Amino acid sequence: MKRFRYGVQTAFARAASAVLPCAPFAVVRVAGAVFGWLIYRLGSVPRRIARANLDLAFGDTKTLAEKKWIARRSMQSIATTILTLFWMSRPSRKRLERLADLDEESLAKLREAIARGKGVVLATLHYGNWELLAVYGGVVGLPFRIVVEEMRNAPLEAELFRLRSVTGNQIVAQRGAALKLLKALRRGEVATLLTDQNAPEGGGGDWLEFFGVPAFSNNIAAALAVRTGAALFSCHATPLPGGRFRLVYGPEIPYTVTGDYEADVRRISQQCMTHFEELIREHPEFWLWGYKRWKHRRDLGDNRYPFYTSGAVLPTRKPTSASA
Repeated sequence: MKRFRYGVQTAFARAASAVLPCAPFAVVRVAGAVFGWLIYRLGSVPRRIARANLDLAFGDTKTLAEKKWIARRSMQSIATTILTLFWMSRPSRKRLERLADLDEESLAKLREAIARGKGVVLATLHYGNWELLAVYGGVVGLPFRIVVEEMRNAPLEAELFRLRSVTGNQIVAQRGAALKLLKALRRGEVATLLTDQNAPEGGGGDWLEFFGVPAFSNNIAAALAVRTGAALFSCHATPLPGGRFRLVYGPEIPYTVTGDYEADVRRISQQCMTHFEELIREHPEFWLWGYKRWKHRRDLGDNRYPFYTSGAVLPTRKPTSASA
């Protein structure tokens, strides 16, 4: 059954990447809205997870109707983002420029940081159209090294790697990525990471405040910056009315290094987390609420955590992810 399921997933991805580029992007928008609505209506588990996360994040400050709307729109946004990746399988600059509303000022500042020669750590999150954000980097002459989580379905993983590299990006599997990224940054390159995921249980991580509740979080972006002196930038792609996306490659997140490596990494990681939390609060409907973001709890007695929390108390691990 697993082999069959993996085969169906891979066949769907290959078919989508062959068919969707032939359609106008309006078709992708409609399909994303429909698929996202179906996931919300039929997917009781992601719907329940999203509702639990929204209760944790907003409590009584949002009504039940508002939380339902945010959860549904979130799933529609994610579905659109995934379909966009297939639609971009045969990209052209003119085609993607019609889709992207680029913040030229932020891009200019990013180029200035790259010119310093110490590399740039570009931190982003599962918000808006993060796939377009990465692919468009190659269009403007800034191919990135992008860290992605490994999948059990190897053929599907290979297809997604191919799609994400169509404009020159280099894909780096999460396992063993730290050393590769360190070398890339020392060559003055750009390392791009999604930072809103749970830290791998066997790797580095820190307990960071996220919507007021500690979440065991990936700290590799901050660890790389501290190790190399690279500039640290955030970036995001916000959906706009009419189907375009506002691409912002910034702002730079200033940081200082005191010499206490662990404390520096934790403090800078919290800066990034706080920055992204503020972004999510502005438009919560564009973030990945159906993800088990608070999978572990630091304190078994803390009843603020969602129903899906494992209950395992994870010790604060040293930030070893980028110390290789």
